[in-house]
Amino acid sequence: RAKLPTNPRMLYNHASLLVRLLEQRGWHHGHYSEALRCITHASRFAADTRRAGELMGRLEELQRRKAQRA
Repeated sequence: RAKLPTNPRMLYNHASLLVRLLEQRGWHHGHYSEALRCITHASRFAADTRRAGELMGRLEELQRRKAQRA
């Protein structure tokens, strides 16, 4: 992420991979935080709010599931 700070497509792709990893392997705070940072950072450079919204929705769903298990 640090090497591509202004490339929103790469940041969204990285966030998507992290979200998929969370969905498949379960909760990991570091992966969640990194995905959230990528989405937030990419949103500053891109007008593609649809992709950001989709990824944020998936992250929120994962967070809800985690809270239900606790």
